[in-house]
Amino acid sequence: MDILNINTGLLPIKAHFFLYYAANSPINPFLSTIAKQRGYSSSVFGNILTLLLLLTIVVKPLTGYITDRWKCRRTVFLCAILLNGLITPTLYLIPGATSSTGELSNAETFGSLQFWWFAAVVILRMILFMIGEVLQETICIKILDGDTEKFGKQRLWGAAGWGIMSMVAGAAIDWYSSGLTQKNHLPGYLISASSFLIDFIVVLNLKVPETSGPTTNILKDVKIVLKNAKVCVFLVWATAGGMFMAYICYYFIWYVDDLATIYHPERMSMLSLIAGLSLTIDCFGGEVPFFYLSGKYNHNMLYHKYQINLNAKYFNK
Repeated sequence: MDILNINTGLLPIKAHFFLYYAANSPINPFLSTIAKQRGYSSSVFGNILTLLLLLTIVVKPLTGYITDRWKCRRTVFLCAILLNGLITPTLYLIPGATSSTGELSNAETFGSLQFWWFAAVVILRMILFMIGEVLQETICIKILDGDTEKFGKQRLWGAAGWGIMSMVAGAAIDWYSSGLTQKNHLPGYLISASSFLIDFIVVLNLKVPETSGPTTNILKDVKIVLKNAKVCVFLVWATAGGMFMAYICYYFIWYVDDLATIYHPERMSMLSLIAGLSLTIDCFGGEVPFFYLSGKYNHNMLYHKYQINLNAKYFNK
């Protein structure tokens, strides 16, 4: 049913995208500075990210295989959202949220039980994030009945959720940390957990289509797809793009933190808000409009050229 040209049947998937990325935005981009406050070096944090990259290669295809093979897409999807909502706040409970001695040596870090607890929670919640990403896109395409041109108009709500809530979380963290020498990220954890739980309720009422037909030839089907030269070129491009984007996604906030510490210490009281606003600008200036246009220009390279140019701009900075 349409009301004022709004397809109400698609509102639940839009709400999910908004809430899912709203739940992750107070945590994912701020993980680097959370690690920095604990005294972990950039190389140590990079080791965690490297492991996450290797896990991505395994987790995403495995998620698709398991949910297709055993028709359990809805169950896995709901579990990933709920577990992420429950696990994320435990990051706040790990002792040693701030380091009184500055940056720790790698030997001290790897010899600390607190570090391994921190790394385990980060890796687990990021695995759950990967599972959610894989399934939500598959579910969305199924709901759209294969009409990929409408996908961008659903997915842009995820970018909107990320952009809005990163700003809100940044402001809340600055407010809660007023008078402290280090940022207290408790508001971010609370916003994240509450958004996950609301999203869980939304997805409970979302129709999640399962794979229809036999799934005994998955590997054969994948082999057929990989014989397509365009697919192989895209995989190479995506791999290269991912390498460059890793610097931005996970170290941008660290870089902003360093700039403020060295050149603008007077801005430290509003550092998290500034970082959040930078993500808001990125989402509403880049992702939202081009997700919206991606359907219209689905058969040309406008969106991909824009992303390449955007990545190059940030990388050159």
